[in-house]
Amino acid sequence: SSLLVEWLRVIQANKPTWGIYENVKNIVGKSFEMTFKMFIDELHEYGYNTYFKVLNAKDYGIPQNRERVYLIIILKEFDNGKFKFPEGFDNGIRLKDMLEDEVEEDNL
Repeated sequence: SSLLVEWLRVIQANKPTWGIYENVKNIVGKSFEMTFKMFIDELHEYGYNTYFKVLNAKDYGIPQNRERVYLIIILKEFDNGKFKFPEGFDNGIRLKDMLEDEVEEDNL
């Protein structure tokens, strides 16, 4: 929660037009539901619209199964309300495709 508080402090002090926040997906789960809601409510009080979604890196061309929550904030006066997270895609690349078949012993 200290990271959330610090992020809010930076946002309030600098008032950026937009921002991106990323964290573990559990931040939007049952255990932290109230904390995350208070975080979002605070951003709304600062004049931001918020958009968040759990995304998986493997759905965006990264060969890693890694779910994270992404939060986009946009000052209400600059937001047209049309923000959408990009659709995922499968580029066919897997981690095994990137690993070397053989590694020299002195590189271990």
